[in-house]
Amino acid sequence: MKNLCLKIKDRIDRSKSCDRDDLFFISNQVWSQIQLTKRKNCSNCSYSSICFYQKMQKEMKKWNIVITNHDNFIYDSYVSRDESVYGDMVIFDEAHLLEERLNSVVQKHVKLKDFVSLIDQVVEGANLEYCDYYFFKEEASKLKQWLVGIFDFIKNSSHGDKRFRLQCNDEMQKKLRGVILQFQRFYKSFNGKSKSVVNWEYLHQLKKMFCLFQDMSLGGDSRYFYWVSLGRELKICYFPRKITNVVEKCFPKNIPIVGSSETMLDQNKTYHSFCNVLGLDQLGDREIIYGDEQVSFFDYPDQLLFYLDTSTSFSCKYQEYIQMLAFKIKEFIQITSGKSFVLFPSKKCMRDVYRCFAKEQFGFPLLLQTDENAGSVFYQFMCDVDSCLFATDYIFDGIDVKGSSFSNLIIIQLPFSDKDIIFNQSKDVSLEDDNCSFRMLIKLNQAVHRLIRTRQDTGIVCCLDNRAFGYLDSIQKMLPPMTYTTDINDVIQFSNQKIILDNNYKELKKIKKDS
Repeated sequence: MKNLCLKIKDRIDRSKSCDRDDLFFISNQVWSQIQLTKRKNCSNCSYSSICFYQKMQKEMKKWNIVITNHDNFIYDSYVSRDESVYGDMVIFDEAHLLEERLNSVVQKHVKLKDFVSLIDQVVEGANLEYCDYYFFKEEASKLKQWLVGIFDFIKNSSHGDKRFRLQCNDEMQKKLRGVILQFQRFYKSFNGKSKSVVNWEYLHQLKKMFCLFQDMSLGGDSRYFYWVSLGRELKICYFPRKITNVVEKCFPKNIPIVGSSETMLDQNKTYHSFCNVLGLDQLGDREIIYGDEQVSFFDYPDQLLFYLDTSTSFSCKYQEYIQMLAFKIKEFIQITSGKSFVLFPSKKCMRDVYRCFAKEQFGFPLLLQTDENAGSVFYQFMCDVDSCLFATDYIFDGIDVKGSSFSNLIIIQLPFSDKDIIFNQSKDVSLEDDNCSFRMLIKLNQAVHRLIRTRQDTGIVCCLDNRAFGYLDSIQKMLPPMTYTTDINDVIQFSNQKIILDNNYKELKKIKKDS
């Protein structure tokens, strides 16, 4: 760990940056522990005098133009409440990502050990008499038992799912009432104790955490949406039901906010869906001015082909599904002789499919994204024209690959967000299907736009999710005007004429020019 810290410091000193892209050699697990947006307000940090970010914040106040990313801006405006970040105007490029970025900052989680640790800190840190100490310790023990019971109950409600919505049924209500009553007894037992006897800061932190159980018991009237993530530990995740409150705090009334993106318009060519998911339509005291759609200079019908697969099904067993995907992917990456980016919905699915090709010989490199090589493997993909990259959307956001290195985009599943997948497990009338499909269409639209970066680029989008037929009308309205097909012979013909033949012609032209 010490060597890693020294390597990170050396890289930051040399690059004068602390972005994720410059620290490609560290894993996602390490990055999640050191990145700024996942930490609490660091204004009181003992390392602030030598902190790169703190130094940059001070320098920023002298600048006329500041270029930063969404996460930094939202963190400074919402978490740190630093008004100096606004300036006279704020311009958001890729504004379609704002809702996702806002949710990532305000989304929080709690684990059983968080509760237990705070309870122990309250009891062990209390300056109590002998008899009181053992009384409070017994009350704390009862409270822990209730907490273990409720976390076990939630875990047993998973039905095998790794992520699922927290349902507040009658049995859950009973568990919540029990743990709330036990905490109230525990809390009231400290009433009348002075600050010299009890650490009230810890006690108030504990009270805030138990207020989540009170909020959960309200069901549809709760302040937050709740779901469960099962990994090494069970996490109860939550974020505000109304993102409007977050938007109000991030964007002050007296500062003009400008947003630009190729993919903010919905299938009706309006900004209604974008304003709805971001909660802008609830800001009655703000004036919203809509810009005109800019006409693209790309010839999409000639440069792009969208293939929809009819045979890939989710209804079969998981291993059968993996074998089916492997067969399909092999077929499509051979059609374009590599030059492919295979976009997976999860790391597990990606690794399981990749294992199917362990003994295959393709004649071009087959690259796999891992936690350790996210930056370097993408650079390798760009440099090796014929390579094929297996990756998740983590690496896909914001890529810019011109030329034939990226000519084939294979989409395993429609890119619904985790939030939409979780909350659509049950029919919740408070979640509109239009919003869910709009978020998915934005991601799909962005993915398609990554293929065509110049007028010379050509590409194929292969969608291996037969659910696309249910959204086909919206897809055709929202995505660029291109040719759609379900015939693999059209894909072969397009590849031979537009990708293989064009690339050979460009290579011959380059050789002739060099000679």
